[in-house]
Amino acid sequence: MLKNAKELKNYTKSEEDHCEEVVKSIVDAGINVVIAGGSITEIMKHYLEKYKVMIIRIMSKFELRRLAKSLKARIITRLGPPSPEECGDCDKVMVEEVGSQKIIKFTTHPEDTSYSTIVLRGNTKNTLDDIERAIDDAVNVFLCMS
Repeated sequence: MLKNAKELKNYTKSEEDHCEEVVKSIVDAGINVVIAGGSITEIMKHYLEKYKVMIIRIMSKFELRRLAKSLKARIITRLGPPSPEECGDCDKVMVEEVGSQKIIKFTTHPEDTSYSTIVLRGNTKNTLDDIERAIDDAVNVFLCMS
């Protein structure tokens, strides 16, 4: 229980120091992009921005797992720097605009991953659904043949 303003000030100062220490250890581990599956506090955002670390939030567990697998990374639930085995590798991360929608593009060596992304565009939802089904069928036929 806090009894005066000085104790409250010291409490928030220790929280800020801890957050900066965590971010500094992440930066010292050579990490320059953090991908989170949940919310990030404002103070953590502040220190990540201060140390020029890119923050990406992915709210879908499916997409987060897929991205981790394609970057050969592990999803960790603890706060702190990942070990070298847990870190993923990527050549380039950039934001691009495709059809008036912004996407985040991760570029790796083609031989390092077995994933590809196909961006579909169409004028109606029905057309996109038909194209998606056709591509899904074609991929499954290819998998059955190999």
